Amino acid sequence: MPSARADTVKYGHTLGGAATETGGFIGVDGAGNVYQFGTTNAYSAGAFVVKRDSRGDVIWQRILNFGGPLAPGGMAVAPDGALYFTGQFGGNFSAGTIVGKILSDGTLAFSKFTNAFVFPTGIAFDPISGGALVTGARSWSPPSGGILAVDANGSARWAAFVNGTAVPYTAAFDDNGTAFVATTRLLNGRTDAAIVAFSASGAKLGERRLDLPDDEYGWSITRGPDGDLYYLGFSYPTYDPIFARFTTSLTPQWTKFGGSPSLYEYCWRIVSRGDGTFFALGNYYNYSAGQSGGVTYRINSTGAIVDSALRPSSGPGGSYLRLEDIGVGPDRTVLLSGTSYRSPPREGTPVGDARAVAISASWLSDSAGWYSSSLSPSDLPGTLTDPNFPTDDFRVEAQNQAWYGAVALQCNASQMIGVLNAHRGMLILEDGRMGEINFMGGMGTEAVIIEGLQVGDDYKLVYFVGTTKLSNS
Repeated sequence: MPSARADTVKYGHTLGGAATETGGFIGVDGAGNVYQFGTTNAYSAGAFVVKRDSRGDVIWQRILNFGGPLAPGGMAVAPDGALYFTGQFGGNFSAGTIVGKILSDGTLAFSKFTNAFVFPTGIAFDPISGGALVTGARSWSPPSGGILAVDANGSARWAAFVNGTAVPYTAAFDDNGTAFVATTRLLNGRTDAAIVAFSASGAKLGERRLDLPDDEYGWSITRGPDGDLYYLGFSYPTYDPIFARFTTSLTPQWTKFGGSPSLYEYCWRIVSRGDGTFFALGNYYNYSAGQSGGVTYRINSTGAIVDSALRPSSGPGGSYLRLEDIGVGPDRTVLLSGTSYRSPPREGTPVGDARAVAISASWLSDSAGWYSSSLSPSDLPGTLTDPNFPTDDFRVEAQNQAWYGAVALQCNASQMIGVLNAHRGMLILEDGRMGEINFMGGMGTEAVIIEGLQVGDDYKLVYFVGTTKLSNS
């Protein structure tokens, strides 16, 4: 069972003017700079990208203009600040898909077009090739999917497709360039959560599906610091998140229903914090209270729920906050992205009846009929311009704005002692208390001199100064 506490948001930053801007996708580079890829109705092009430093100050902002409206479909940020993006393009949103790259200085490196996808479902940075992997839908009737791998210059490396049997969503990579993709399988009137692996050259290595009697969907996947894969799906009609763990050989380690039995929940994104815990983001609806909003679950490597938070979308004075994406910085800061109006409440409340229930899942070996295909996206000229949107404007006149904020995770003093073993420094807490840290003994030796702070107390870390960096975990 999770502890009876929830994370809070340390700060929030907005971007937008008198029109409507949405936060959309979020990513972080190796220097801690934060990127958002969202929409605007202030320009006919329809989409923007903004880059901020780790303090939230804008470095640049760009309108993406390719001669028609662009609906964001995904963003992936490389450690060096190169940003890969994809979106649905066309006046009637049926022309095809754009995949492009923006350099860290805000200039356009390339932009490509393909009509092989009617809509992209995600994009992932490939740390081995330096390129990206785009997932998408080839058609909606019947639903069919495809995958396109591009190099750092936008040229196609390989592509794979299916005919009416699966739709791929997000992907993750191992150290060999193997791509692992969360998919939704289509099986004679029902759906199933699935996972498929492709080699660095596009050869299919393996495939599994959950094989439960209800409708299940596969949405998101990430890789943990242990090298294993952590998977997020969704079950209908129970409206439960599905958490699962696999080895890179696709051997299932555990599968669990998560969430709350008293809420309708739809979680679509899972990210690794890099400390052995994972955050899942989604929406919830509390039918007994008539309340809806965003929900986050933090699980550990065993699938246990560590923390949870509900953030209602509506606040006082007509304010609201709609959460749309989640990301993690190199310092393990967890960032939420979305759309806000005025200054809504951002404090989370715990999900009181959250639970993780083991599933006796078979995860059958599967074959959706993936086949390789030759695909050559064409060059599509584009221009990037600076819209000079206002920032951090919480007036009523500001209307809907793109928003992001950092989650402040509560931590346990006994955990802090283990992290700081054999180091010295100064710990400064949010309430202003501070004390010297001197760990020269074994694990668990306490030498934190802060009045009133005991081992086992919860605290919020502001910062640590010393010979090692403290992980607020």
